[in-house]
Amino acid sequence: MDFGKIFEGFTKQKTDVAGFDISDSCINAVRMHKSGDTINLLATTVLDTAKIDDSSENTEATLKIHIPPELKSQYACLSIPAQHATIKLLSFPGDFDVKMEEKVISSMGIKNLEDYRISYKITSSGDAHSESRILAVAVKEEEAKQATSLFSSGLPAPHSLEISGLASITAFLHGPGSRHKNDVIGVIEFGDNSSTFALFNNNNLSLLRRFSFGTEKLVSSIQNTLGVDAETASSILTEGSFDISQVANELLSPVVNQLVVSRDFIERRENCHVSYLYVSGGIVTSHNTVETIRKAMGIDVHTWSPTENITVADGAIPAELEGQEWKFAAAIGACLATLEKS
Repeated sequence: MDFGKIFEGFTKQKTDVAGFDISDSCINAVRMHKSGDTINLLATTVLDTAKIDDSSENTEATLKIHIPPELKSQYACLSIPAQHATIKLLSFPGDFDVKMEEKVISSMGIKNLEDYRISYKITSSGDAHSESRILAVAVKEEEAKQATSLFSSGLPAPHSLEISGLASITAFLHGPGSRHKNDVIGVIEFGDNSSTFALFNNNNLSLLRRFSFGTEKLVSSIQNTLGVDAETASSILTEGSFDISQVANELLSPVVNQLVVSRDFIERRENCHVSYLYVSGGIVTSHNTVETIRKAMGIDVHTWSPTENITVADGAIPAELEGQEWKFAAAIGACLATLEKS
């Protein structure tokens, strides 16, 4: 189940693709291949943030990145934070008909539609006695063009563009989510500057929320509290060398409160019980933060790896990146959305 696809080119089946999760700090990249029903992870790497190349004679500076040989696939599946994107889970009575597309667009509440790329996915189809649910996404054209311009020439060529948080959820559904198709589960992906939370009831998306909170806020707070630089603060967060439970509790409290409210709302509306919550992202490498979430939610909270249910080739994950597979959740999810259709 692929979420947040903004555009897709070509129609030929894809079996070998590269995924690039593009952020301000770096580009987490993977290469994946599908053989029969087996999906293989061939390579992972972290690329430097794209630099502006103004050495050309063009009047407009262009963005370029160096693609290492192990990522030289034909097609690039991209994901971006898109912090200014609009994401909505919409409901319409009965079966959704393609003629209702205008209702989706009008429900997004967007002015100047020409400034956005809009896409939607039917997450559950209704009938005469139930509703259809539509996940609709709008990304600013400027953000989309900036990402695709990185691949304006040569290979790999841009094939798809997604929102990082939603792409990570695609990876989750391929992994741990596949074990809970008959359960009510939640997943939250903590990004650098925003976090995406989803609840699924019997494999149907019931709720989706986005929070303006991410790892960078926690790192910044550790810096200020302990008087250290950003690199040291990041190490403290991941290695647990200091007790940061007070800092974590203060910053996570508003977000966790919203998770609890969202959980309670779905349980009442759909007469169900959320059994598990899965968490991913840089924050959850800290035991303190996971415990904060577990105590507040009062349910089983687990971390997960985007490589679950994927065959990892020898040497695909360099020694220095082992244990940091969570970094590649969005890039893997973007690839899976394409490969699972092949």
